[in-house]
Amino acid sequence: MKKLSFVIVALTAMIGTEASAGLFGLCKKSQCCEPEPCVAQCAPATCCAPVKCEPVYKEVECTVMVPTWETVTKTIQCTEYKPEEKTYTRTVHKMVPRMEKKTRECTTYTTETRTRDETYTVCTPVTREVTEKYMVAVPHTKVVKGTKTVCTPVWTEKEVEYCVMVPHTETRKGTRVMCKPVTTEREVEYCVMVPHTETRTGTRVVTECVPVTKTCTVCVDEGHWEERQIAAKPCATGCDPCGSKCGGCNNCAPVCQQVCKVWVPKIVTKEKEYTAYQQKCHTETYDYEVTVCKPEMHKKTVQECSYETYEEPCEYQVTVCKPEMHTKTVKVCHYEESQVECEYEVCEWVCEERERTCCVTDYETSQATRTVEYCVAIPHTETVEYEVCVYDCVATDVTETCTVMVPHTVEKQVEVKVCKMVPETRTKKVCVSTCESACGHCSTCGH
Repeated sequence: MKKLSFVIVALTAMIGTEASAGLFGLCKKSQCCEPEPCVAQCAPATCCAPVKCEPVYKEVECTVMVPTWETVTKTIQCTEYKPEEKTYTRTVHKMVPRMEKKTRECTTYTTETRTRDETYTVCTPVTREVTEKYMVAVPHTKVVKGTKTVCTPVWTEKEVEYCVMVPHTETRKGTRVMCKPVTTEREVEYCVMVPHTETRTGTRVVTECVPVTKTCTVCVDEGHWEERQIAAKPCATGCDPCGSKCGGCNNCAPVCQQVCKVWVPKIVTKEKEYTAYQQKCHTETYDYEVTVCKPEMHKKTVQECSYETYEEPCEYQVTVCKPEMHTKTVKVCHYEESQVECEYEVCEWVCEERERTCCVTDYETSQATRTVEYCVAIPHTETVEYEVCVYDCVATDVTETCTVMVPHTVEKQVEVKVCKMVPETRTKKVCVSTCESACGHCSTCGH
């Protein structure tokens, strides 16, 4: 491709040079031609008629290299991967737990209450009366004459200009953008979930109660009744509590005898059989119906609304505030000062010395003894057994099969496009024009 482009550029430059020499080189010469040597001897050199420039072309054959694409079959080597199964053995370490007994010493503390005698300081308050002197400020009022400044307000009127923003309504013209709804119909697809009933087979766990004969230990009371004599309480009110056995009232015995039946227990342990029900589970297969929704595509026509915008002229009113100067009369107040005589009271404080009696409390310290209880923690060391879970690392060989992609070199036939430069003979036009003068002689282009 580089060679082809170079040849094309060279040919273009050559053709352009020849054309420029033929077309423009002669036509830009002077309008007066030079006389030939033979003519100069016969006649004086005078200006000839204007030169006529007409381009004349001739055809020339040239060879051009033209690129041509050809499809060529080549043999290439490529790598393909084929799956192969390989077996390898690897060691897997598992942590196997086991319980191990260990002992440790634990210290426990037992609290014990003890007593001790301690000495502490007691402060006893002692009150006494003390006479002390103190100073008191007593106020005294007196009248004093003086002058004071009084401000009297004086009002004056003054004209002041102020600016007022007066609203004015103006009508202006403009354009506004309006939206026009346009409705179009379009067919769309939508998905509908249609329910279908399917029969499926599943397994479930069924529990049944099965009678089982078991033995339990029962305590049975095989006692008997016995008649025993019980001593009753003596007569307290003078009446006979025992009936005719003790006599009538005011004639009772000191103690009454009474026969009662008493149950004597005898607990015997026996083995007794009983029927209990145990639950046993087994798996059974059953059929059940399931409603499954399957998607189905339906079509429907929907209306779509779109908006088209357009501009239309409109008039609108605008409120514009314009400033205007107004005049108003306002009252201005200023104050005039004047001196006025006055009397005012002044309070003076005079210090006087007085006496008073007050109670002063002093504290006397003394030592006292008391018995205090305190707790002492007594340590006890004990050996305790406890279980610890220890993990042992056990190595196990595991054989596994995996698929490995193995590379293989394969030769393939591939079609490739190849660019070849083919020589081609072409015809081109070359400018060979001449200029003829009115003097009857010709001069070729470029002279």
